[in-house]
Amino acid sequence: MKTSTLFSIAAFIGMILMAVPAGAQAQKNEQNPEAWREKVKAQKVAFITTRVDLSVEEAQKFWPVYNQVSARRDAAVQAENEAFRNLRKAVKEGDEAKIAEAMKAYTAAVDNKDKFISADVAAYRKVLPEAKVAKVILAEEQFRRDQMARLHQSHKPGQAPAQAHGKGFGKGKGPQKGQGAQQDGNVAE
Repeated sequence: MKTSTLFSIAAFIGMILMAVPAGAQAQKNEQNPEAWREKVKAQKVAFITTRVDLSVEEAQKFWPVYNQVSARRDAAVQAENEAFRNLRKAVKEGDEAKIAEAMKAYTAAVDNKDKFISADVAAYRKVLPEAKVAKVILAEEQFRRDQMARLHQSHKPGQAPAQAHGKGFGKGKGPQKGQGAQQDGNVAE
């Protein structure tokens, strides 16, 4: 790899890490969700930087745009998750009017999240050539797939996913079939 490429990778990883809030950097506990998110973001930046092979000039223009796009995506995902929780709550309560309202909000949140890819590509095209825009999209998807594969690999046979990661099952998730996890005192089959 060229020295200039290595320099640009190191420079932009450093620049992104400096943008991380100081409080998140101070938290060294790997069990902390915020610290984990920041670690994954840094890995993603490094992954995209190497896959797209950004020049110094391109990187200076690209990363601010990418950060804006990421913030917008994160907000849309959070809105979708909140709408999903509200829908689940409404269904649990059984009030048809609340269910209809929650369903409308949920579908709107999903539609809103899904419309961003075109806007994202348009924003990237303003600062990168088409081939590198395509590489960004491919790198993001490959990074996502790699993360999913890591999650699957970290699961040990005979052990519930929560045990493999040291956390609870999370809201709305129960033990999975054939994992020997218990629910309500009965072994799941």
